Amino acid sequence: MEKWNHLQTLAHEKDEHLKENRITWKQFKRQLEELEQAATHFTNVDTLLPRTVYSKADAHRDQVQRLDEIKSLLQLTIELADQLGDSTSEWLLVDRRLQSIKEGFEFLFARSNREHRELKTNLFQAEDIKHAMLEINSQLDHLETLTHSLEPVDERESNLGINRTKLHRFIRIHDDLEIVNERLINVNDRSKCLLSGDQLRIANDLKLMLDRLNSIKRIIRIYLERLEKLLAANDLHESFSSINHSPIRTSNGNLQRVYQ
Repeated sequence: MEKWNHLQTLAHEKDEHLKENRITWKQFKRQLEELEQAATHFTNVDTLLPRTVYSKADAHRDQVQRLDEIKSLLQLTIELADQLGDSTSEWLLVDRRLQSIKEGFEFLFARSNREHRELKTNLFQAEDIKHAMLEINSQLDHLETLTHSLEPVDERESNLGINRTKLHRFIRIHDDLEIVNERLINVNDRSKCLLSGDQLRIANDLKLMLDRLNSIKRIIRIYLERLEKLLAANDLHESFSSINHSPIRTSNGNLQRVYQ
């Protein structure tokens, strides 16, 4: 009787062990399929590329989080494989699938690390360009305020010192505008390395800034032309005055009177 009970106990334990193995095997196959689907998804994820560096950063953050989850699942699946592995032909096929999945995810992990480095560089470039554009915008605000606060050209002003001072001020503003223009060109060139959405946004902002720049330039150019004409006329007037009152001319006049 005791022997019979012992055999029943052994049979029951074996049944339980087989049941656990079946459950483990089903879990293993389910995880294997999930990993294969995930590998396919991440391999084709490039078909939906974000259009801006910030949306790409969000997508990359989600991708890294999902890859971390998959990495944990892959490790659990490998541990289950170590428990279930045998030398049957069926297991050899399963093991090949698992090795293929491992290789696929090793590639995906490496790609994710590379994308992280590239994204970090792109984010730095985008922030640097954003900072540069804020500075340019501030410079344009200052130049607009400065231009509107300048005294207009008075063609009746006879004081050459005042007119020359105005001319130098306008020239300085004009030089500052050229510097801003060069900075806008530089930002435009640097923005070409960004994603299409960022390029489009920056191009629109640059166009608005360039319009403001050209508007200030037109005002300064008008003032400069008026001042240059006014100063040229004054210089010409001074030249005639100096000729009419030069000592040589007076001396010639005296000589003429002596010989008369």
